[in-house]
Amino acid sequence: MVAQTITVNGTTLYYEAKGRGFPIIFVSGGGILDRRGWDDQFETFSKHFRVIRYDVRGIGESARPQTSFSHSEDLYALLTELKIKRAHVVGLSVGGAITIDFAISHPDMVDHLVLAASGLSTDSKSEANLEGLSALSTLVETKGLDHVIQLTLDTPFVLSRQNAAGREKVRQIYLDNHDVFESGFLFTCSGSRFSHRRKTDSE
Repeated sequence: MVAQTITVNGTTLYYEAKGRGFPIIFVSGGGILDRRGWDDQFETFSKHFRVIRYDVRGIGESARPQTSFSHSEDLYALLTELKIKRAHVVGLSVGGAITIDFAISHPDMVDHLVLAASGLSTDSKSEANLEGLSALSTLVETKGLDHVIQLTLDTPFVLSRQNAAGREKVRQIYLDNHDVFESGFLFTCSGSRFSHRRKTDSE
């Protein structure tokens, strides 16, 4: 397996690649899930395909953003650097929004587009989403990250109570990305565009 950090679009993205054959790219989703959300798929599909997964900018081992950028253009730059001209592209949630924008901008690079519980680029800028992030940030400040993790795990549509391994994986991913929570979500990510929000003195 190849695991390394690559510099593209003025940032660093961490990616992993395994297997041989036609490429499949898995795009992180679920808010702040990093590449490890694809552990099972990564191992299974690498038996028949060249599989690539990566941490989108601002999550996991990839650099935290400082200026405006495009997730879909980060994906384009990553695939270009890896000399991948066409691939199956798979996205979950926010990752689905990224892959939709990528497919619209670079249709010639997408063989099949696979979406799971996909969002849209505009979702992250909606009033409801911003209010949700604000409430989540307040919960982290007042009750701690462990409380927020438990709330997430207790949400029925996230993971079943019987999926002990999956629940532990999500818990670890959240803990490893604690700086995203602790920053008060200074940046909000959409499927395509990133907007950097600085805290004001009144926040």
